[in-house]
Amino acid sequence: MRILKLSTIVKQAIFLFLLIVFVKPISAGEPDISCEDIVIASTLKPFYKSDNGALIYVRQEGSKVYWLAERFDRKFVAVFKGNYKGTEISGSYYDLAKGKAQGSGTLKVLVSNGGKTLKITGGNMDGQTLTSIACPSKFPARRKAHYRGDTTANLTGRWNASNAGQMHLSDEKGTIAGYFFGHQNGSNARPSTAKVFFGTKTKGNTEMKIEWFDLPIGLSYDNGKGKGKAAFKIVGPHALRVIDGFIPGLNHEREKADTSVILR
Repeated sequence: MRILKLSTIVKQAIFLFLLIVFVKPISAGEPDISCEDIVIASTLKPFYKSDNGALIYVRQEGSKVYWLAERFDRKFVAVFKGNYKGTEISGSYYDLAKGKAQGSGTLKVLVSNGGKTLKITGGNMDGQTLTSIACPSKFPARRKAHYRGDTTANLTGRWNASNAGQMHLSDEKGTIAGYFFGHQNGSNARPSTAKVFFGTKTKGNTEMKIEWFDLPIGLSYDNGKGKGKAAFKIVGPHALRVIDGFIPGLNHEREKADTSVILR
């Protein structure tokens, strides 16, 4: 009987040892990725600075290019998506309400110096030069929206997710663009996650479908692996609910306190 008990104890000890060594503990969140950990497997670089002072965070997916551009003075904040062919990127940008500018447009960008220099050669920002930089020491902080929509026909504005994340969203006649960002440990710190997204409204303005891509500004950026899709039910003029796919937060509520300009 004593031998049997000893054998049982030994088995339990071996089991615990194997559990500790081989089983990865469950993490409460995604790992923090430092700028030094970002591996570039594409021509374009993760961070640029424009000669007008804007910071640009870039994601390249083969011939597809996505970025977020923002200025500390919030003169403009915009997302961009385009196609990269030869030495030129061409695509469209969409202003977000985190900045003062409103609207959208097209850009042509010349890529040179092995991707270290981008020159805007066409569109509303013609003549600007973007130069690759190391990871910025600080990033623009969270801010309220300068303008917002007020109906389901215009979802433009700042939206709070049920997990404390936020997204700035542009709704131009059913064309959706924006970015989602998570918690920041300090006003100008890197957010826990950052995703640029693009999509459309469907089914008579009752649903919204997007495709998102992680940006290198986020601490959880895993060298371009993070991407996905999500579908939202438009519950009301200030309420969205995720019904398919994934994006942080099940319920999203428009920040109605942002009332500088109301877009009907």
